[in-house]
This record gives sequence, structure tokens and C-alpha cells, in this order.
Amino acid sequence: MTYRLGTVKQLVPVALPRPRDVLSNDFIAIQKELTQMVMEEQMRYQKDEAGSLRV
Repeated sequence: MTYRLGTVKQLVPVALPRPRDVLSNDFIAIQKELTQMVMEEQMRYQKDEAGSLRV
């Protein structure tokens, strides 16, 4: 999801068997990818908000 409501940024397939081993390298790689995407959206939001405050 993006910071704008109802917008999907990217579909991330998770082809890991269940139950998932949260300590596996594959799980950690997916977790890092998702965390990076969330952080990028947070930065975009902050940048857009800061720009909209300038009048």
C-alpha cells in the first residue's frame, strides 16, 4: 500500500511454506523488502506534507 488511500504499491508473493521460520534467510529477505517499501512511503508522505505546508 502507498500512503495514499486505496493504492497498492506492489504485490509481493511469499512462496515460503507454512509454518514460516521467521529466522530463515528467505523470510528475513522478504521482511527487509517490505520494511524498505514501507519506509519509502513514509518518506514520500513526509516530503509531500512538508511541501504542502509551504505557502
